Amino acid sequence: MNCQNYKSTFYYTVRLVTRTIISIFYSLKVKGTENVLRGGNSYIIASNHINWFDGFVLIALFKDKITFSSTSYLFERPIVGGFLIRMGSISVSQIKTRRAIKKALNILKNGGKIGIFPEGGKINKRDAGSQARCLFSCS
Repeated sequence: MNCQNYKSTFYYTVRLVTRTIISIFYSLKVKGTENVLRGGNSYIIASNHINWFDGFVLIALFKDKITFSSTSYLFERPIVGGFLIRMGSISVSQIKTRRAIKKALNILKNGGKIGIFPEGGKINKRDAGSQARCLFSCS
């Protein structure tokens, strides 16, 4: 099995486990699904980041595979780094920003979906309004 197939198998296994956990322990209500494009369209999913489970929730809710951008220091941590690599995440650092952007653009050109948390790390619920300002700066 090549590396890409392994990453996809791992990703969809994580997705299945997450969906199962969410359906047992949580009651999520999704609004605005009519605004999400279907099919071969590429797009960027920008979400607030309140806790470590946010990425898992997005994985469970979206049918298409999402490639997340993650700060580079997380890739240096033994367990977290291995997990992010297997999920196909993009490492983003201040030094190697151009490489991360090229990788993200390539994914988008091929119809992929990119997941970002514009504020960076986890935020306090009271500070969630800064997301729009940050996303505007990123564009």
